[in-house]
Amino acid sequence: MEKRFPMDDESLSSAGLARRVAMLEVLKREVSRRKARRAFIRRGVLAASLSVGILVLAGRFAPRPPDSGGLVEAPLPAPPRAVTPPPLEHRLKSVRFEVVRVKPDLTERWRVRAKPRVVKLLTDDDLLRELAAADVPSGLIRVPDGYILTADVTRPARRG
Repeated sequence: MEKRFPMDDESLSSAGLARRVAMLEVLKREVSRRKARRAFIRRGVLAASLSVGILVLAGRFAPRPPDSGGLVEAPLPAPPRAVTPPPLEHRLKSVRFEVVRVKPDLTERWRVRAKPRVVKLLTDDDLLRELAAADVPSGLIRVPDGYILTADVTRPARRG
């Protein structure tokens, strides 16, 4: 059987082989996650279709009242009865007041004092150039939910 990729394991360095194995693991997780999501959606569509079908059938065979020409007789509701509230003394016994004291420097202690850091937005090409300049050459794989870098960029960069 012919290999799909012409590069064989002997031509890769140990770091390249490790990167390839790591990428394979990430891609396997992505594929299994998508498979599970598709199965979940299929089951949801099936359940919704069955529910709609049952509701349609239930409505079709439900007993119908005879046609009264648009007039419907309904019994009159019973008049509301008077309700007397409990005495005020009884209501005040169940109420409890408590004074909460805070230190005057509370807002000062919780205020953010650090200046916000500047965030620099990079394009894909800028990111790859920055990584190459930091001696972490990498590639970029686009997936529908985002991007995958082919190198582990979370480790500190090697300095010559």
